[in-house]
Amino acid sequence: MPSSTASRRASQYNSRRDRRRIQWAVLSLAIVLIAMAEARKPENWNWLAPAASSGGSRTASTGPAEAGWESDELEPDQVRLIAPDKPPEGPSSNPRWPREPELRISPGLLTMIADNRVGVRAQERPALLAMLERARTAGNPRLGEAAQANLPFATLMNDPGEHRGEIATVEGELRRYQAIPAGENDLGLDTLFEGWLFTDEAGRTNPYRVVCASRTVGLEEGGEVRERVRIPAYFFKRLIYATAHGQHSAPMFVGDRFEILPKKTGGRSDPGRNVSRFLTPATVILAALLGGLIYLAAHHFSRQGNRGNSGTGEWPLGEGENLAVQGGLSEPLRDPREFLGELATNAEEERGGTGADQPGQ
Repeated sequence: MPSSTASRRASQYNSRRDRRRIQWAVLSLAIVLIAMAEARKPENWNWLAPAASSGGSRTASTGPAEAGWESDELEPDQVRLIAPDKPPEGPSSNPRWPREPELRISPGLLTMIADNRVGVRAQERPALLAMLERARTAGNPRLGEAAQANLPFATLMNDPGEHRGEIATVEGELRRYQAIPAGENDLGLDTLFEGWLFTDEAGRTNPYRVVCASRTVGLEEGGEVRERVRIPAYFFKRLIYATAHGQHSAPMFVGDRFEILPKKTGGRSDPGRNVSRFLTPATVILAALLGGLIYLAAHHFSRQGNRGNSGTGEWPLGEGENLAVQGGLSEPLRDPREFLGELATNAEEERGGTGADQPGQ
């Protein structure tokens, strides 16, 4: 007969209540992640600072630079700009212009340049050709001496008219380098060279466009260039260009040629930096939530085990108390020591019976 005095009760690690708690925890984590993703979208925060316009509604855009902007969504760190009704007139003198008069661009030519336009217009070509001529004549060493120490990306995007015609040094990773037709000119230039590069300050979503008068030896044309370059150049304007996601803006510079720099060991190609880019606040929060969930689950199961196996791990069964097993049947669990004692008794009886029968055979 199975004994019901003592048995080992297994902890219920997969009870319905525990599974429901884990499901709610996972659902709460999913809701937090969805809320974080929605909070990253700038359009969800427009209600904090609505566009100031007559009647509380935004006026329709008529210029080519604004076409299609109402329905386009910008990627993170991208800039949306609206062109003014007419280009502002620049100052007659700029204290930040090069000290050498021969390196300066005529203010009359600079006032013909308009920001937030696609490409270079006909009225802007005289200023472009003047910058190309001075950059080719002076060369990179002289332009580098006349360049400013720093001309930040945000400054160029916010106040392009105040810095037009200034010389600055642009350094970054060149991603595209190609030849473009120079058009009709009196400088003897048949081909210009266009480069798109990304600086550490502006990030990988805000390129610079640089138009060069001379070809850079050692650079292959195409869209697969990955070279670290530097160039002292004139700031031309804030340019509008088309992409697969709509129209975006970029600072445009004019110089002579690029200078190829040694690749940085800690640049974008460094695996350690690639890994650190993923250690964003969202990742840290997610890791903390997952760690807390695992800790709470382990702590809960540990408490369940301690309650079910306290002391020696034996639970006395009350009268009529059974343990559920597979198949929907209930059967009391026997004490292993009692079961082993019965086996030993049966074995001794069998050996004794065998010895008593042998003499009578």
